Amino acid sequence: MVVCGASLYMAGIAASLRANPALDVLCVDPSSPAIRQGLDECAPAAVAFDLAEALPDLIISLLRERPGPLLIGLDAASDEVLVLSGHQAPAVTATGLVQVIAEGRRP
Repeated sequence: MVVCGASLYMAGIAASLRANPALDVLCVDPSSPAIRQGLDECAPAAVAFDLAEALPDLIISLLRERPGPLLIGLDAASDEVLVLSGHQAPAVTATGLVQVIAEGRRP
C-alpha cells in the first residue's frame, strides 16, 4: 500500500493503515520525481492519495502505466472516497461499453 501525499491528513491515514499488520505502508511525496521508481519497486496493491493534492497527470499516467493497483482518492473536506481502477477493456461497441459499466457497478 502506498500513501501518496505530504499533508497532515495523509500522514494520519498512513499511521492508521500501519496499525494493520497485514499492510506494508510506504509514504511518498506526490511531487517527488522518484515517485515512479518507488512505485515500480514496491508494486503496491493500492495507492491512496489526497484529492486536494492530486496531480491529474500523475493519476492518469498511473492508471495507464500500472493498471493493477487501485487508486484511492480521499477527500478530507467531504469525507468521500473516490476509487479508480486502471482495468482496461475493449469497448468498441455500445454493447461492450454497457458491459464495462455493468462490471464497474458490481460490489
